[in-house]
Amino acid sequence: MVGHSPAEHAAVGADVDFTESDRLLPHPVYAVQGWVSVVCPGPRTGDRLRELVGAAWRRAVARHQARTTGQVP
Repeated sequence: MVGHSPAEHAAVGADVDFTESDRLLPHPVYAVQGWVSVVCPGPRTGDRLRELVGAAWRRAVARHQARTTGQVP
């Protein structure tokens, strides 16, 4: 999503402008875990962010249901 894998972040992370607005960026602290961030979301990132938050929500629901019902999602 950000042009490099989480494992590659240590090598290329210094070149990232973490202040750029409305762009999907590697998270300044948790990039090596695959987290992303956006400063001032806007038209360029809005749709993609809604997709990502929706996917994260659905995954959290499935994990919760698996824990409470004992069924693997």
